[in-house]
Amino acid sequence: MNSENRKEGEQNFSEKEQAKSATDEGCDKLREKLAKLEEENAELKDKNLRLVAEFENFRKRQEKIFAELLAQERDNIISKLLSIADDVSRALKAAQEGAKPDTIVEGVKIIANKINELLKLEGIEVIEPDGMPFDPLEHDAVAVEPVDSPELHHKVLRTVQRGYRRGERLIIAPKVVVGTYKSENESDKQSKDNDKNAEKS
Repeated sequence: MNSENRKEGEQNFSEKEQAKSATDEGCDKLREKLAKLEEENAELKDKNLRLVAEFENFRKRQEKIFAELLAQERDNIISKLLSIADDVSRALKAAQEGAKPDTIVEGVKIIANKINELLKLEGIEVIEPDGMPFDPLEHDAVAVEPVDSPELHHKVLRTVQRGYRRGERLIIAPKVVVGTYKSENESDKQSKDNDKNAEKS
Protein backbone atom coordinates (compact mmCIF):
# COMPACT_ATOMS: atom_id res chain seq x y z
CA MET A 1 0.00 0.00 0.00
CA ASN A 2 2.80 2.28 0.91
CA SER A 3 4.58 1.70 -2.37
CA GLU A 4 1.38 2.45 -4.27
CA ASN A 5 0.89 5.67 -2.32
CA ARG A 6 4.48 6.56 -2.94
CA LYS A 7 4.07 5.97 -6.70
CA GLU A 8 0.89 8.00 -6.72
CA GLY A 9 2.58 10.76 -4.74
CA GLU A 10 5.54 10.76 -7.10
CA GLN A 11 3.18 10.91 -10.09
CA ASN A 12 1.27 13.84 -8.55
CA PHE A 13 4.54 15.59 -7.78
CA SER A 14 5.74 15.03 -11.34
CA GLU A 15 2.48 16.47 -12.77
CA LYS A 16 2.76 19.48 -10.47
CA GLU A 17 6.36 20.02 -11.57
CA GLN A 18 5.30 19.80 -15.22
CA ALA A 19 2.43 22.27 -14.60
CA LYS A 20 4.78 24.63 -12.75
CA SER A 21 7.32 24.36 -15.54
CA ALA A 22 4.64 25.11 -18.17
CA THR A 23 3.43 28.08 -16.11
CA ASP A 24 6.95 29.40 -15.70
CA GLU A 25 7.50 29.02 -19.44
CA GLY A 26 4.25 30.91 -20.17
CA CYS A 27 5.23 33.67 -17.73
CA ASP A 28 8.63 33.99 -19.38
CA LYS A 29 6.99 34.37 -22.79
CA LEU A 30 4.57 36.99 -21.42
CA ARG A 31 7.47 38.88 -19.82
CA GLU A 32 9.31 38.86 -23.15
CA LYS A 33 6.19 40.13 -24.97
CA LEU A 34 5.66 42.81 -22.31
CA ALA A 35 9.30 43.93 -22.54
CA LYS A 36 9.00 44.09 -26.35
CA LEU A 37 5.73 46.08 -26.12
CA GLU A 38 7.27 48.49 -23.61
CA GLU A 39 10.24 48.98 -25.94
CA GLU A 40 7.90 49.62 -28.92
CA ASN A 41 5.82 52.00 -26.78
CA ALA A 42 8.94 53.95 -25.79
CA GLU A 43 9.96 54.19 -29.48
CA LEU A 44 6.47 55.42 -30.45
CA LYS A 45 6.52 58.03 -27.65
CA ASP A 46 9.91 59.21 -28.84
CA LYS A 47 8.69 59.45 -32.46
CA ASN A 48 5.58 61.29 -31.32
CA LEU A 49 7.61 63.80 -29.31
CA ARG A 50 9.90 64.39 -32.31
CA LEU A 51 6.89 64.90 -34.61
CA VAL A 52 5.32 67.38 -32.16
CA ALA A 53 8.63 69.28 -31.94
CA GLU A 54 9.02 69.29 -35.75
CA PHE A 55 5.44 70.54 -36.21
CA GLU A 56 5.99 73.29 -33.63
CA ASN A 57 9.19 74.38 -35.42
CA PHE A 58 7.36 74.31 -38.78
CA ARG A 59 4.50 76.41 -37.34
CA LYS A 60 6.95 78.98 -35.93
CA ARG A 61 8.81 79.16 -39.27
CA GLN A 62 5.53 79.68 -41.14
CA GLU A 63 4.44 82.41 -38.71
CA LYS A 64 7.80 84.15 -39.15
CA ILE A 65 7.60 83.93 -42.97
CA PHE A 66 4.01 85.23 -42.91
CA ALA A 67 4.96 88.13 -40.60
CA GLU A 68 7.89 89.04 -42.88
CA LEU A 69 5.68 88.93 -46.00
CA LEU A 70 3.06 91.07 -44.27
CA ALA A 71 5.70 93.62 -43.18
CA GLN A 72 7.15 93.68 -46.71
CA GLU A 73 3.70 94.20 -48.26
CA ARG A 74 2.96 96.96 -45.74
CA ASP A 75 6.28 98.65 -46.58
CA ASN A 76 5.48 98.45 -50.32
CA ILE A 77 2.10 100.13 -49.79
CA ILE A 78 3.58 102.77 -47.46
CA SER A 79 6.32 103.62 -50.00
CA LYS A 80 3.63 104.16 -52.67
CA LEU A 81 1.59 106.31 -50.26
CA LEU A 82 4.68 108.35 -49.37
CA SER A 83 5.25 109.03 -53.07
CA ILE A 84 1.65 110.29 -53.35
CA ALA A 85 2.07 112.34 -50.15
CA ASP A 86 5.13 114.03 -51.73
CA ASP A 87 3.05 114.86 -54.83
CA VAL A 88 0.33 116.40 -52.61
CA SER A 89 2.96 118.50 -50.78
CA ARG A 90 4.34 119.76 -54.12
CA ALA A 91 0.82 120.62 -55.34
CA LEU A 92 0.09 122.54 -52.12
CA LYS A 93 3.39 124.41 -52.39
CA ALA A 94 2.65 125.30 -56.02
CA ALA A 95 -0.83 126.58 -55.03
CA GLN A 96 0.65 128.67 -52.18
CA GLU A 97 3.26 130.15 -54.51
CA GLY A 98 0.55 131.28 -56.92
CA ALA A 99 0.88 128.70 -59.69
CA LYS A 100 -1.63 128.88 -62.53
CA PRO A 101 -4.93 127.09 -61.78
CA ASP A 102 -4.47 124.85 -64.85
CA THR A 103 -1.09 123.68 -63.51
CA ILE A 104 -2.61 122.90 -60.10
CA VAL A 105 -5.52 120.99 -61.73
CA GLU A 106 -3.03 118.94 -63.78
CA GLY A 107 -1.04 118.14 -60.64
CA VAL A 108 -4.19 117.02 -58.80
CA LYS A 109 -5.15 114.82 -61.79
CA ILE A 110 -1.73 113.14 -61.66
CA ILE A 111 -2.19 112.50 -57.93
CA ALA A 112 -5.71 111.08 -58.51
CA ASN A 113 -4.36 108.75 -61.22
CA LYS A 114 -1.60 107.51 -58.89
CA ILE A 115 -4.15 106.80 -56.16
CA ASN A 116 -6.41 104.91 -58.61
CA GLU A 117 -3.42 102.87 -59.83
CA LEU A 118 -2.52 101.98 -56.25
CA LEU A 119 -6.11 100.88 -55.57
CA LYS A 120 -6.07 98.66 -58.68
CA LEU A 121 -2.73 97.11 -57.69
CA GLU A 122 -4.19 96.26 -54.28
CA GLY A 123 -7.29 94.72 -55.87
CA ILE A 124 -9.58 97.41 -54.46
CA GLU A 125 -12.70 98.21 -56.44
CA VAL A 126 -14.31 101.65 -56.24
CA ILE A 127 -18.10 101.56 -55.66
CA GLU A 128 -20.32 104.34 -57.05
CA PRO A 129 -23.82 102.82 -57.11
CA ASP A 130 -25.70 105.69 -58.82
CA GLY A 131 -28.97 104.40 -60.31
CA MET A 132 -28.73 101.04 -58.56
CA PRO A 133 -31.39 99.73 -56.13
CA PHE A 134 -30.59 100.75 -52.55
CA ASP A 135 -29.13 97.87 -50.49
CA PRO A 136 -28.81 98.64 -46.75
CA LEU A 137 -26.16 95.90 -46.43
CA GLU A 138 -23.99 97.51 -49.13
CA HIS A 139 -24.87 101.23 -48.99
CA ASP A 140 -24.97 103.86 -46.24
CA ALA A 141 -28.00 106.17 -46.77
CA VAL A 142 -27.16 109.69 -45.61
CA ALA A 143 -30.31 111.33 -47.02
CA VAL A 144 -33.66 110.53 -48.61
CA GLU A 145 -35.16 112.72 -51.34
CA PRO A 146 -38.65 112.62 -52.85
CA VAL A 147 -38.81 111.59 -56.53
CA ASP A 148 -41.53 112.02 -59.17
CA SER A 149 -41.15 108.58 -60.75
CA PRO A 150 -41.93 105.20 -59.13
CA GLU A 151 -38.94 103.76 -61.05
CA LEU A 152 -36.64 105.84 -58.82
CA HIS A 153 -38.23 104.61 -55.59
CA HIS A 154 -35.51 103.11 -53.33
CA LYS A 155 -32.87 103.76 -55.99
CA VAL A 156 -29.54 105.50 -55.34
CA LEU A 157 -29.93 109.03 -56.74
CA ARG A 158 -26.30 109.99 -56.22
CA THR A 159 -23.17 108.94 -54.37
CA VAL A 160 -21.99 111.46 -51.78
CA GLN A 161 -18.84 109.48 -50.94
CA ARG A 162 -17.45 106.54 -52.88
CA GLY A 163 -17.24 103.09 -51.32
CA TYR A 164 -14.51 100.46 -51.64
CA ARG A 165 -14.39 96.67 -51.71
CA ARG A 166 -11.69 94.03 -52.05
CA GLY A 167 -13.07 90.87 -53.63
CA GLU A 168 -16.25 89.97 -51.76
CA ARG A 169 -15.31 92.05 -48.68
CA LEU A 170 -16.77 95.53 -48.27
CA ILE A 171 -14.11 97.87 -46.87
CA ILE A 172 -16.07 101.16 -46.84
CA ALA A 173 -19.76 101.41 -47.70
CA PRO A 174 -20.59 104.21 -50.15
CA LYS A 175 -22.59 107.11 -48.65
CA VAL A 176 -25.63 107.67 -50.84
CA VAL A 177 -28.82 109.69 -51.31
CA VAL A 178 -31.87 107.46 -51.82
CA GLY A 179 -35.05 108.31 -53.73
CA THR A 180 -38.49 107.80 -52.23
CA TYR A 181 -41.70 107.93 -54.28
CA LYS A 182 -45.12 108.64 -52.87
CA SER A 183 -48.21 108.21 -55.05
CA GLU A 184 -50.83 110.99 -55.09
CA ASN A 185 -53.05 108.93 -52.77
CA GLU A 186 -50.23 108.51 -50.24
CA SER A 187 -49.37 112.24 -50.53
CA ASP A 188 -53.05 113.21 -49.97
CA LYS A 189 -53.29 110.87 -46.98
CA GLN A 190 -50.05 112.28 -45.55
CA SER A 191 -51.24 115.88 -45.92
CA LYS A 192 -54.63 114.99 -44.30
CA ASP A 193 -52.80 113.32 -41.40
CA ASN A 194 -50.63 116.43 -41.06
CA ASP A 195 -53.76 118.65 -41.05
CA LYS A 196 -55.42 116.49 -38.36
CA ASN A 197 -52.27 116.64 -36.21
CA ALA A 198 -52.18 120.43 -36.63
CA GLU A 199 -55.86 120.74 -35.57
CA LYS A 200 -55.28 118.61 -32.44
CA SER A 201 -52.40 120.80 -31.30
